[in-house]
Amino acid sequence: MLYEMLVFSSNGSKEKEKTLAMIKPDGLLGNYTERIKLVILEYEFSILKETTTQLDQDRASSFYTEHSSKSFFPSLIKYMTSGPVLVMVLEKENAIADWRTLIGPTDSSRAKVTHPNSIRAMCGVDSEKNCVHGSDSLQSAQREISFFFEEISSDSCNGKHFMASKPSAVKIDSVSINGELFSQIGNGFFEGEKSTRPLWYTCWSDKRSWNVLCRDT
Repeated sequence: MLYEMLVFSSNGSKEKEKTLAMIKPDGLLGNYTERIKLVILEYEFSILKETTTQLDQDRASSFYTEHSSKSFFPSLIKYMTSGPVLVMVLEKENAIADWRTLIGPTDSSRAKVTHPNSIRAMCGVDSEKNCVHGSDSLQSAQREISFFFEEISSDSCNGKHFMASKPSAVKIDSVSINGELFSQIGNGFFEGEKSTRPLWYTCWSDKRSWNVLCRDT
C-alpha cells in the first residue's frame, strides 16, 4: 500500500529539515573537509552551525549508544576517539534523506562500486572508516543535533507543524486528536497546533488506520 510521509509548517508550506552531518577522524586527517563542504553547498544545503571537537570515550559511547551491544562497538569507539571530528547542522527540504543519499552506503568499499560519486566512495575505506555520518531519521536528527548544539534544540521548538503518515487512498477533511483539530488544507496536507512533546497518535478513518507524529523542531 502506498503511504505518504509529510512534514509541513503552520502555513501549509513544506518545512525545511535539519540534519546532523559529521566528518569523522579519517575525513579530517585526510584533508577532505573543504571538498566535502563544497559538495554540501553544491547540493544546496545550508550549514547552520559547525564545530570541531575531540570526542572522549564517554561522549563517543553516549553518541553511539544504540550500537553498544554490537560486536564492533569497541572498535567504533576507538576509531571515533582517534582524532577530532567536525560536526555540522545542515538544513534544506528533505535534508535527512538527501544527505544520506549524498554520503552513500555505510560500507565505503561497496560505495566505490555502487555509488562512485558519493562522499564515502570519495574518502572512505570500509564500513567503519567511512569518513562521514548522517542522521537516519527525524528522531535521530533531533537527538544528535541537541547532543552537540543544545541551543538549536531549544531555539527551533517554536513552529507549528507536524508529520503525517497515512494510506494515500484515505480521504479525510479533518481529524481530532486529543481534542485538537487538524484540518486538511490541501491534498494530503493537514494543519494543526504543535504538540507539547513528541508523540505518536493513531487515528481511524473509513476503517483504515493512519498516524500523526506531532513534534517540536
